[in-house]
Amino acid sequence: MKRLSESELVLVEDLIWKNVSLAQISKVTGRQKSTLYHHYKRIRGKRFHEPEFEVNCPEVEGEIAGVFAGDGSQYYNRCNWHYEVNVHFGRLDYAYYVKELFEGYFHKEFRLGKQSPTVYRLRTQSRKIFAYFHTYLDYDPAVKHSTVKLKDMKLSRGFKIGFLRGLVDTDGTVCRCKDKRIRIAFFTTSKALAQQTKLLLEEFGFEAFVSVREKDGLKDCFSTYLFNGSVKPFLRLIMPFRERKLRALSVEA
Repeated sequence: MKRLSESELVLVEDLIWKNVSLAQISKVTGRQKSTLYHHYKRIRGKRFHEPEFEVNCPEVEGEIAGVFAGDGSQYYNRCNWHYEVNVHFGRLDYAYYVKELFEGYFHKEFRLGKQSPTVYRLRTQSRKIFAYFHTYLDYDPAVKHSTVKLKDMKLSRGFKIGFLRGLVDTDGTVCRCKDKRIRIAFFTTSKALAQQTKLLLEEFGFEAFVSVREKDGLKDCFSTYLFNGSVKPFLRLIMPFRERKLRALSVEA
């Protein structure tokens, strides 16, 4: 039995995802149903449950997009045709929070595991979720960290609030300095994303500036800092994970 060529495989998978019947796919491709059945069962088999979610630009989608823009990655494995989506974390409590956030929206399980002694990885396999992030973000999956940016800045207020929250929780920091002041910053190797972040902050009336760190052999790192006068208004509106956790602890106390 001759295996499907790469172009045939792309066509077959596309037809399966469009709910075309196995018999019709056989007619279109000229391939026997027995040759196509493995691919059909792999995608539409009894154990397959397609994620169910609606793209309508609310705050939760903004946060999900911000999380992925900050610490997400994707990989298409041509050997087994798996579309893998990953998010990487340094804090376990935040990883559990994002796991609940993603599963609640996509209605699909995300597995959380340890990638190294200090890094956790949240991952799932889904072509639909893989494609979802291109709804709002533009990037080259091979070098996502330095190419990622929002496709369009004409988004809802709620989406922008969520996006800034997800971004500062992943590729940013909310910390207290030695002089007791709170510092808020965003870090990225994507110049376009740094510029967009500054524009989003300014839309909400926050004052910010971008600096760049250049080092031989490394990509430029762009840092977006909030001025001191914008820190408290930012925390009240955006409510980063660390701020929400501190408030919850103070209420419990």
